[in-house]
Amino acid sequence: MKTALKVFFVALVVIIIGGVFMVKGCLSAINSTEADTKAFFQSVIDEGSQVAYDKTSDYFKEATTFEDFDAFVQSSGVLDYVDFQSTGYEVSTYDGVATKTINGTMMFNDGTSIDMYCDWVQVGEEWKVLGFGGTVVE
Repeated sequence: MKTALKVFFVALVVIIIGGVFMVKGCLSAINSTEADTKAFFQSVIDEGSQVAYDKTSDYFKEATTFEDFDAFVQSSGVLDYVDFQSTGYEVSTYDGVATKTINGTMMFNDGTSIDMYCDWVQVGEEWKVLGFGGTVVE
Protein backbone atom coordinates (compact mmCIF):
# COMPACT_ATOMS: atom_id res chain seq x y z
CA MET A 1 0.00 0.00 0.00
CA LYS A 2 2.81 2.44 0.88
CA THR A 3 4.55 1.75 -2.43
CA ALA A 4 1.36 2.43 -4.40
CA LEU A 5 0.86 5.66 -2.46
CA LYS A 6 4.46 6.75 -3.18
CA VAL A 7 4.02 6.01 -6.89
CA PHE A 8 0.78 8.01 -6.90
CA PHE A 9 2.42 11.05 -5.28
CA VAL A 10 5.47 10.89 -7.56
CA ALA A 11 3.17 10.71 -10.60
CA LEU A 12 1.13 13.62 -9.25
CA VAL A 13 4.26 15.74 -8.77
CA VAL A 14 5.46 14.91 -12.29
CA ILE A 15 2.07 15.89 -13.73
CA ILE A 16 2.02 19.17 -11.80
CA ILE A 17 5.59 20.07 -12.83
CA GLY A 18 4.86 19.15 -16.45
CA GLY A 19 1.71 21.27 -16.37
CA VAL A 20 3.61 24.25 -15.00
CA PHE A 21 6.19 24.02 -17.79
CA MET A 22 3.46 23.68 -20.43
CA VAL A 23 1.60 26.74 -19.13
CA LYS A 24 4.86 28.70 -18.85
CA GLY A 25 5.76 27.77 -22.43
CA CYS A 26 2.34 28.76 -23.75
CA LEU A 27 2.36 32.07 -21.89
CA SER A 28 5.89 32.94 -22.98
CA ALA A 29 4.93 32.22 -26.59
CA ILE A 30 1.91 34.49 -26.29
CA ASN A 31 3.89 37.22 -24.54
CA SER A 32 6.64 37.03 -27.14
CA THR A 33 4.01 37.35 -29.84
CA GLU A 34 2.67 40.54 -28.21
CA ALA A 35 6.25 41.82 -28.08
CA ASP A 36 6.72 40.70 -31.69
CA THR A 37 3.56 42.64 -32.66
CA LYS A 38 5.01 45.78 -31.12
CA ALA A 39 8.39 45.11 -32.73
CA PHE A 40 6.86 44.48 -36.17
CA PHE A 41 5.09 47.83 -36.29
CA GLN A 42 8.11 49.60 -34.80
CA SER A 43 10.31 48.05 -37.50
CA VAL A 44 8.16 49.77 -40.14
CA ILE A 45 9.26 53.10 -38.61
CA ASP A 46 12.85 52.21 -37.77
CA GLU A 47 13.82 50.03 -40.72
CA GLY A 48 11.31 50.84 -43.45
CA SER A 49 8.55 49.05 -45.30
CA GLN A 50 10.80 46.61 -47.15
CA VAL A 51 12.44 45.22 -44.00
CA ALA A 52 9.06 44.90 -42.25
CA TYR A 53 7.56 43.21 -45.33
CA ASP A 54 10.47 40.76 -45.43
CA LYS A 55 9.60 39.71 -41.85
CA THR A 56 6.09 38.61 -42.83
CA SER A 57 5.04 35.05 -43.63
CA ASP A 58 4.90 33.61 -47.13
CA TYR A 59 1.10 33.47 -46.70
CA PHE A 60 1.06 37.25 -46.19
CA LYS A 61 3.30 37.78 -49.22
CA GLU A 62 1.04 35.59 -51.38
CA ALA A 63 -1.93 37.84 -50.53
CA THR A 64 -0.18 41.23 -50.39
CA THR A 65 2.42 42.64 -52.76
CA PHE A 66 5.18 44.84 -51.38
CA GLU A 67 3.75 47.77 -53.35
CA ASP A 68 0.35 47.34 -51.67
CA PHE A 69 1.97 46.98 -48.25
CA ASP A 70 4.09 50.08 -48.79
CA ALA A 71 1.06 52.08 -49.99
CA PHE A 72 -0.78 51.00 -46.82
CA VAL A 73 2.16 52.07 -44.64
CA GLN A 74 2.39 55.48 -46.31
CA SER A 75 -1.34 56.21 -46.08
CA SER A 76 -2.48 54.50 -42.86
CA GLY A 77 -0.69 56.37 -40.11
CA VAL A 78 1.44 53.37 -39.13
CA LEU A 79 4.44 55.70 -39.26
CA ASP A 80 2.89 57.57 -36.31
CA TYR A 81 2.56 54.37 -34.27
CA VAL A 82 3.29 54.80 -30.56
CA ASP A 83 2.30 51.58 -28.81
CA PHE A 84 0.29 48.36 -28.97
CA GLN A 85 -1.41 46.93 -25.89
CA SER A 86 -2.80 43.41 -26.07
CA THR A 87 -6.29 42.72 -24.75
CA GLY A 88 -6.26 38.97 -25.37
CA TYR A 89 -5.47 36.24 -27.81
CA GLU A 90 -6.79 33.13 -29.53
CA VAL A 91 -4.73 30.13 -30.56
CA SER A 92 -5.83 27.65 -33.20
CA THR A 93 -4.54 24.95 -35.48
CA TYR A 94 -5.82 24.34 -38.99
CA ASP A 95 -4.47 21.54 -41.16
CA GLY A 96 -1.51 21.20 -38.79
CA VAL A 97 -0.61 24.90 -39.02
CA ALA A 98 -0.62 26.82 -35.71
CA THR A 99 -1.93 30.38 -35.71
CA LYS A 100 -2.47 33.04 -33.06
CA THR A 101 -4.61 36.13 -33.14
CA ILE A 102 -3.44 38.88 -30.83
CA ASN A 103 -6.21 41.41 -30.12
CA GLY A 104 -5.40 44.83 -28.80
CA THR A 105 -5.29 48.56 -29.21
CA MET A 106 -2.76 50.44 -31.31
CA MET A 107 -2.13 54.02 -30.23
CA PHE A 108 -0.80 56.87 -32.36
CA ASN A 109 1.02 60.17 -31.73
CA ASP A 110 -2.10 62.23 -32.44
CA GLY A 111 -4.08 60.49 -29.68
CA THR A 112 -6.20 58.29 -31.93
CA SER A 113 -6.32 54.56 -31.43
CA ILE A 114 -7.40 51.50 -33.35
CA ASP A 115 -8.95 48.32 -31.98
CA MET A 116 -7.02 45.80 -33.97
CA TYR A 117 -5.88 42.25 -34.38
CA CYS A 118 -2.63 40.81 -35.64
CA ASP A 119 -2.63 37.23 -36.92
CA TRP A 120 0.55 35.19 -36.62
CA VAL A 121 1.46 31.83 -38.15
CA GLN A 122 4.10 29.47 -36.82
CA VAL A 123 6.88 28.81 -39.32
CA GLY A 124 9.31 26.32 -37.79
CA GLU A 125 10.20 27.79 -34.40
CA GLU A 126 9.31 31.37 -35.43
CA TRP A 127 6.03 33.26 -35.49
CA LYS A 128 5.53 35.45 -38.57
CA VAL A 129 2.86 37.99 -39.48
CA LEU A 130 -0.06 36.43 -41.30
CA GLY A 131 -2.25 39.54 -41.45
CA PHE A 132 -3.71 42.39 -39.44
CA GLY A 133 -6.61 44.80 -39.42
CA GLY A 134 -8.70 47.00 -37.23
CA THR A 135 -11.17 49.82 -36.76
CA VAL A 136 -10.64 53.36 -35.50
CA VAL A 137 -11.87 53.96 -31.96
CA GLU A 138 -14.14 57.00 -31.90
